[in-house]
Amino acid sequence: MLELSPQKHTELLYSHPVLLLSSRVGLKANVMPVCWYVPLSSMPALIGVSLTPSSHTCHLVQESGEFVLGVPDETMLKEIHFCGVHCGMDVDKVRHLKMVTHRARDVSAFLLSDCLGQIECRVRQVQSTGDRKFFISEVMTVTVQPFAWNNGWTDEIRLVHYLGGLDYRIGDERVRVEGVHPGYVPPER
Repeated sequence: MLELSPQKHTELLYSHPVLLLSSRVGLKANVMPVCWYVPLSSMPALIGVSLTPSSHTCHLVQESGEFVLGVPDETMLKEIHFCGVHCGMDVDKVRHLKMVTHRARDVSAFLLSDCLGQIECRVRQVQSTGDRKFFISEVMTVTVQPFAWNNGWTDEIRLVHYLGGLDYRIGDERVRVEGVHPGYVPPER
């Protein structure tokens, strides 16, 4: 992995792709897709993430005070969707999907090895905002896969954007994810 300065976190997010948020407290861990996020500042490097208070992820992030935002590409589309339609309290998504993980440098949450980029975050402040909790978090470490980054995502990289329901946008293509249901196991890559 290539390490970038924390201030570069905004460059990973310019097109506002779907991110995979990983969180962990002890042996309890979870992954969920997140679209409700916003870069807040470059100096200091801050990002905000909005979570549903009743979600398993929200509880883990609130208890641990940290998380990782992974930047997946099109090869992880079915995993993204599976993680969005299943609750981490009901299924161990990482184990079920056979996701490969490794240790983060600055937080206890894990990195998803197949993500192109990783943003390690530590929560600074939590605010209730209507029916959501908003986590204002400091970016601790930013890493990217060298083949995917050249002062920005390389032209070959196709990030995933959520359109709602079963629909996503990858490049100029609208993609509908079907066949991802309880018991689904993605094919080997």
